[in-house]
Formats: sequence, C-alpha cells, structure tokens
Amino acid sequence: ALPISEAPLKGLARTMINPMPTIPLIEDWTMLETGEVQGTVIGHPVFDDGTTVTTSQLRDLDLMRDITDEDEGHVVVTQSGSKYKLGLSAKKNKRQQTPKNSGGAKGEWSYDFFNSLPLFKPSETKKGKQEKNNGVSPPNSIISAADSILFRANGINSVLLKNDKKNYPISNGKNDKVDKYKNEIRSSFDNNLLDQKKLYEVTVKYNLTGQTIANGKYLLSGEAQTSTSGKSQIWTAYRSDPKTGLPIGKPVTIKLTDNSQAIRRESRNYKRIKSGLFRGEFVEKIEFLSDIEVVGAKEEEEDGGSSANMLEGKSVLVLEKGLMDLQEYMYQRDRVGLSSRAMRDAAHSAGKCIQAIHSSNMVWTDLKTDNFVVIGEDTDEKEGEPFVIKGIDLESAMPLRSNPVDYSPQACPPEFADAYISGRGHDFILDTSYDMWSLGMMLYELSTGYHYFAGETPLSITKALKNNFQADVSEVKDAKLRDLIQLCLHKDPKKRPTITQFLFHPYFLTSGIGSRSF
Repeated sequence: ALPISEAPLKGLARTMINPMPTIPLIEDWTMLETGEVQGTVIGHPVFDDGTTVTTSQLRDLDLMRDITDEDEGHVVVTQSGSKYKLGLSAKKNKRQQTPKNSGGAKGEWSYDFFNSLPLFKPSETKKGKQEKNNGVSPPNSIISAADSILFRANGINSVLLKNDKKNYPISNGKNDKVDKYKNEIRSSFDNNLLDQKKLYEVTVKYNLTGQTIANGKYLLSGEAQTSTSGKSQIWTAYRSDPKTGLPIGKPVTIKLTDNSQAIRRESRNYKRIKSGLFRGEFVEKIEFLSDIEVVGAKEEEEDGGSSANMLEGKSVLVLEKGLMDLQEYMYQRDRVGLSSRAMRDAAHSAGKCIQAIHSSNMVWTDLKTDNFVVIGEDTDEKEGEPFVIKGIDLESAMPLRSNPVDYSPQACPPEFADAYISGRGHDFILDTSYDMWSLGMMLYELSTGYHYFAGETPLSITKALKNNFQADVSEVKDAKLRDLIQLCLHKDPKKRPTITQFLFHPYFLTSGIGSRSF
C-alpha cells in the first residue's frame, strides 16, 4: 500500500536491500586440484582471523582454471553458496615455507575434524619417501588456541606434547601418555573446535547472517525484502536453541519497522480478527516485540553507515512463514492462470479472510496477491490435494466507516479513485464494498494469470478507475467464476455482493469439486 499523499509517485514493484554479511577474505591461498581453496581466513562469521580453512569445491570451475597465483581481489563462490574474496596467494606471498617449529619437516598443515587434531602431511622427498622427524609441533597459531594440545603427525615417528616439552615416540600408533592427553583434550579444546565446525556448517546451510534479535532468540537468514508499503523490512529467521544457540524448528517471518504506530496497529488487528466469530485463513502471529536489539555482524555501507544499525530500535512482528507470496507464485507459473481446483481453493481462502475481517467490523483496504502466501512443502499443484494460501499484512486494515491510512492502486475501487483524484482521499469513508472490489480484481489475476492493469503506473490506474470505468472480464474462461468476478467489479458499490453472498455463489456450491463449509 502507498501513503495517500505520495501514492502516484511510487512504483508497484518490491525492492531488495543489500545482503548484511561481509565477504570473508582468504589470504595466503592455494587453489587445490580438486577445486577447493585453502588458505588463512579473515573476517569469517565463525572462525577467528588467522584460522586455516579449506573451502568446499568452487561452483565455477572454469573461473578456477583462469585464476593464477598473481591474481587477487577475485570473489569466488562455492557449491554451497558461500563467498570468499581472494587476497595474496601463498606463492606470491612467499609463505609456503618450512614451519619454524616443524623440526625441518616439509609439508602442509591441515586439520582433521574427524579426530579433532591438527595434521602435518610431509611432502615427498626426491627418492619418493616421506621425511621423518623426531619433534614436530604445529604452527604457533594452532598451539596458542589452548594450553594443552595434542599434535598427531601423519608419517612422523613422534609427537611433541606442549605441556611436557618432550617428544613421545609412537609405536604402532599407540602410546599411553599420548592417549591420556588425547582424552583430556577432547573434553575441552577439541570439542570446542568441533562445535565451531558444526556452527560453520549450520551457518552455510541456513544462510545465517550472523545477526540475532531479542537477545539471541531469533537468527536472521538470507536477505531482507522491503514490504510493498515501503515501511518495513521482511526477513526470514529461525528460532535459536536456548542451550546451543543453533537454529531449530521451521523458519518464521520477521517484519521489522521503525513505524511503531503501524506495526502495533497490525498486531492488534491480528489479535482482533483471530479472536472473532470467524478466524479466517491468515498466517499465525507468533509474537510482537518492541524496541528490539540487534546483535551480530555489521557491514559498512557506502554512505558510511552500518547495516546492522538499520535494525536497531525497531519493532517486530514474528509470523508464520509461507513458501512465497501469491504474486511471486504467479510469476513462476509464467503468468498462467490457476487450475480449476487451485482457483476455487484460493478464492475460498480469500473469501474466508474477508469474512473474518468484515465480521470484526473492519475493512482490509489492501487485498491483493502480494498479501497472500502459499503454504506447503512445495509449490506444485497436486491433483486431489488442496491449494492452501493464507493472508498476511493487516497493517492497512481499518475500522468500518473510518478513513484509510494508505492504498494500493491495483486494489482500490472506482469510488475511492474518484475521491483521491479530487483531493478527498483522506476523508473517504470505508465500507465493506471496498474489499469486495479488491477481491474481484485479485480473482481476475489468479484466473487469467495477469493483473487487470498489468504494466500501468499507479497514477494511470487511479485515473482509469475514475473515468467511468467498466470492467471487462471476458478473459475469464469459467462461466460461474466470470459471473462472480463481474459482480464484485460492479461500478456501483451498493450492487456488489456481501461476503456471505460471495461464499454462497454457485461457483462454490455447484462446481463439481465438492462441498464447502462456511
């Protein structure tokens, strides 16, 4: 919905904001033959700066072949979707040397997550045999992570235990002293590293930004969208486990805004409608939070501000999440109208939402495909299974006979368009017939696959509605549905059906798909 005072100046499309997390830098990197990058990471949301990591395989292997040791500044993307910026390569930085504490052994350092141990892989000698060493310790960056650390070297005949400053020979891979240290370390340092690896994997899997709200209660994920009103940011989030801090359960929708008046009104509207005689088919409101605190990664914006600050001091609605909104669903269908069963299910669900709102003596004023979400495991329309949609965004719903706070051009009726063009939009008296017009327009879009005013600007839509507009619904193929939509789009608001008349229209009762309960 658009502010009444500014509506003609704004477009209909939603916009995206920049992703919140920074891109980690990998210094001293080496491109492995198998397509991974190995190096020292800086600015990672999980690992400390200076930690040696090996990424998963790169997504673009052709790019991998084009990158040389002299290149820096490239951003590479792994198969899992993680992004890394390449700094100086190991060859260019001249860092691929014998470790100072390696006792002369040549090779590469890595980390064995299965056994929770740093590993040193000796390089081959000219004779094809591995180097031997009687006192190998890991690099200082690994040793400094804990006072007690066990270093296991593959192909090396002894280990150095930092606590004792002694070498212990390994006979057949066993040593009582070594085993004792190993058991002690597993309960502290090693388990912590395993937790870090798990956290990293979870971060990638759930696309976590590293930001939390409500004292860590919710973990933000992915990128934010701007709501159609332009007043709010819409995030995906996960509830965090109080014990582990890891995401649990199904994702939820987080609606953040600094317009506390609007979001408090929306929270009250959900409560009012859900407690009425008819509950409708809206998403569940989980909770309302005010003056939230955002904790986590910050990214400097081009204008010098911090992206995390965009979320501070805002109010939040936590809502049930759908797969996608109904408008996006129609885009994915390449603007092909819904099938007969799905069309009937969607029309019935939208009608039930209006029934709940009108029985609560309210007018929605913003009924459109953007404000419904598809519910289910996937978006495929399966024969014999219901097509489930639920209503969202009650921010613009107002009491019956009151005045609107904003409007959506594609959802407003001719009588409002006339009042708006005449400068009387703020004084327009809301009636239930407003929503019945909006409902007719939405059903037309779902049936034909495109909005009635597709491609038009907000101002051109408003002007067209004012100028003795008569809806042409001949593109709707189903005769009963065509009649129902025509009734909803009657120019005279008094001749539009009530929501009860809508739900008992022959389209629902004699469509041959089965009975409906109201």
